[in-house]
Amino acid sequence: MSLQFLSRAALLCVALTPAFAGDAMTGAPLLWRPTSTVQELGLPPINIMQFEGTHIALLPFSDTRTDKTQIGENQEKAAPRVVTTKDDVAAFAASHTKDVLAGLGLPLTPNAAEATTTLGGEIIAFGVVEKDMYMGDVRIKVTVRRGDKTLWAGMAMGTSKRWGRSFKLENYHETLSDALLDAVAHLCKDGEFIKSLAGK
Repeated sequence: MSLQFLSRAALLCVALTPAFAGDAMTGAPLLWRPTSTVQELGLPPINIMQFEGTHIALLPFSDTRTDKTQIGENQEKAAPRVVTTKDDVAAFAASHTKDVLAGLGLPLTPNAAEATTTLGGEIIAFGVVEKDMYMGDVRIKVTVRRGDKTLWAGMAMGTSKRWGRSFKLENYHETLSDALLDAVAHLCKDGEFIKSLAGK
């Protein structure tokens, strides 16, 4: 193995690694690391038969937070230490919301043109505050439409808490993933939301 190859590999690793300083973790990737499954969150059974003939398209989410890069903050010291990401939070949230809904058996389609109903989301909160423990907070304003008509609008709100070693990126990933999963689960517990997805 040539020295030139090793040098290039080392540079690539540096480029892909988030910067860890004493007071910040910047440019961290967003990773899906839930510690539980949606089935463990007590969802009531969903009657899939009501979706016969239904095609649901998940539209791209928007992110209306002031700082679209920050996903965490450690408040254990006088000066807070922040965690930021280089990734698209709205796209991450939409992708995993879609995966969870598909896993529940809902008839999703990638083609918005053939959809009978559409689901859109606006990121209101997406982050973790660490102070003695990790506390995740995810809030997404969700709108279900059939054409130009709004069938349902409301908030998907999820939280999560966990203990872990201080200021560790892995704990931020797990807490955020669990909070997003909790938000989608709470959404699916709302019977009116489920009915709206079926176009009713």
